[in-house]
Amino acid sequence: MSTVKVEKCKHNNWGECVKVSNGIIEFVATVEMGPRIIRLGKVGGPNELFDDPAKEAFVEHEELEKFWGNNRFYNMGGHRLWHSPENMPKTYLDNYAPITYEFLPKGVKIVSDYNKLGLRNTIFATMEDDGQMTIDHHVTNIGDCDIEFAPWAITIFALGGLGITPVSQIDTGFLSNRTLMMWPYADANDKRFKMDNKYIYMTTDSCGDTKNVNAFKIGTNNVDGYAMYFNHNNLFVKKFDYDSTARYPDNGCNSETYTNFRLMEIESLGAIQNVKPGETAVHTEKWYLYLNVDMPETTEQIDEIVEKYVK
Repeated sequence: MSTVKVEKCKHNNWGECVKVSNGIIEFVATVEMGPRIIRLGKVGGPNELFDDPAKEAFVEHEELEKFWGNNRFYNMGGHRLWHSPENMPKTYLDNYAPITYEFLPKGVKIVSDYNKLGLRNTIFATMEDDGQMTIDHHVTNIGDCDIEFAPWAITIFALGGLGITPVSQIDTGFLSNRTLMMWPYADANDKRFKMDNKYIYMTTDSCGDTKNVNAFKIGTNNVDGYAMYFNHNNLFVKKFDYDSTARYPDNGCNSETYTNFRLMEIESLGAIQNVKPGETAVHTEKWYLYLNVDMPETTEQIDEIVEKYVK
């Protein structure tokens, strides 16, 4: 008999939700808006995800008013599904659009229609008895013409942690073996960013007065298909596919990390596809939350953690 329990619950900030738990770890998905996973953590423990009930994290732009009828996009936190390349205002979907949902044997299906875009976003979120989670992201073209985009899965974490992305170790001889992209607002001397020959490191709290910290974003061709975030003495791992023959957004990035003074986002992206009416682009992540894992301090310690928890 399955140990995974799926039940309705009330969230203090986001109303009616669905909680999925194996009794040790749990995730909570909003069902009044979204699709959005708003909590992930040990049962009774802290939320590994950023949560913004005060609505302090937002983007304000006049184009949002023209397109969505509201000039602010509220981040909310948690985990969300977007599409790439990023575009203002089309990428900034209305978080508060109504959704439909249904229970799955070990999870929940959440569906939201964005008719102005001709796209339907669906998240299938399930958990196995051992705690492994599968997050399937479906973006369906419900319009009348082809749409080119890549599914974009964004997991938003609480401050205080360490994000790690692997660097390609493939020997390509005289050819380059890695993409390393930086956004215009990213300072190459930012102390939150570090890179060696094996890993990219991002921290959130090493710049003093956080209110004066600029945003920072980096992207790469993550051929190993995983990223990690350490916080609260726990380790989060997400895994995803990489196809060397595919065309990815942002000059070849299937993995991106963003931070500002409120949060850190660890993102994975599917390939750019020309999606015809009625077709669906699918992007899958596997999630793992390992408890009582110390934050590493050396490359050798990271190697040991990868060998034990990732491979």
